[in-house]
Amino acid sequence: MKAGSRIIVIALGLCLWCAAPLTAKTLFRSSQLEKMATCLHLDTISRWKAGWHMQHSYGKRPLSIYVSPNGQIEHIGVQVFSAETKNELNLPIYNFLERYYLATLLPLWKDKTVAMQIAEDGIEFSKGSFASFDGLNQNGLNISITNHGTKRYTVTWSRNDKVLCSISFPVDYQLLLGVNKNEAESRLPAMVRMTDYSVLPLQRSPAPKRLVYMSKEKMYVEPGESYMSEKITSRHYCVRKKTNEFHWLYTSEYPAESLANMVSGVMKNEKMLSIELRKYNYECETFAVHLDQWISFCQKEHCEPYFGVEELSQDSISASLFMVNNQLGYNHIMFMKMAKADVAKKGTVIRAHLHCYVPINNIGNLYHEYTVRKRERIYETDENK
Repeated sequence: MKAGSRIIVIALGLCLWCAAPLTAKTLFRSSQLEKMATCLHLDTISRWKAGWHMQHSYGKRPLSIYVSPNGQIEHIGVQVFSAETKNELNLPIYNFLERYYLATLLPLWKDKTVAMQIAEDGIEFSKGSFASFDGLNQNGLNISITNHGTKRYTVTWSRNDKVLCSISFPVDYQLLLGVNKNEAESRLPAMVRMTDYSVLPLQRSPAPKRLVYMSKEKMYVEPGESYMSEKITSRHYCVRKKTNEFHWLYTSEYPAESLANMVSGVMKNEKMLSIELRKYNYECETFAVHLDQWISFCQKEHCEPYFGVEELSQDSISASLFMVNNQLGYNHIMFMKMAKADVAKKGTVIRAHLHCYVPINNIGNLYHEYTVRKRERIYETDENK
């Protein structure tokens, strides 16, 4: 092994044993939240326990603040929804509405009026206004959320079929998370390194009733959805052992199918990622994390994985992983390459370059080659014959 390779493996191995500590930059999920905490004089917030904090207020308005298990401040807003409601539905737009309402009350936009900022952000009310939010934190209200494709959300509160308030806003991650693209990109490596990956959110066993046998390849496929192209899918692959139990495919004999399983989050991995983050302003940043850490980060951000093979040569495999976040309207797109012989080896490194926070509405133009490039089908199920 070359010296450079040994250094990379050692550095990557350290990621398995130590989590990235919180710093002034990573204590808050965004600079906007840090400014809010300063305005609200939350001087001891760095020592708060994980979970929801509802005991503080701004004027007469109760606040809703969330501290993640790793100690990061992920949310500060005026309490409009109960913690139970947000935990049950787990929709980031609830946090957005609470945070944005608080932002309209604090001196955060010094160079423009609140009305100017609301108009610039494309927020519209068909009934009520942000002032109406003060009366919405009560029992007995019906809350409906409509997603108009990938363009806009509409949230409506009503009682007995009478609309009390209705707001619509763009599906734009910068607006919904309170960050611009440069900040989102610069914070991403630290956010990934802070993620607990001891348990993958979507780790599971194969579902036998869903499996389709592929006689030619002597394996089973668990059907999934496609994204942009029939070559980019959320399929999973497994084999049947002599005990009649199904196991996820994990062998160098089937590198494409095995890699698809590894990056989907249904199984634990012992792989490392060396990522070159390619930023919007043509800068690059390289960082190393465990593969499961990247998957866990994306899944906790409500991303869905889609995998496609770019090239399968005699010695190596090149593939793409699309982490699609429909709720917030973006993609993390990772291009990976590794030796076929390393697919099932423990502790090997997958080298990748990453484009993060690519708006869904731009994805078709940016990666148009996926819809026009002709590739051979890797397999054909008996179901399709």
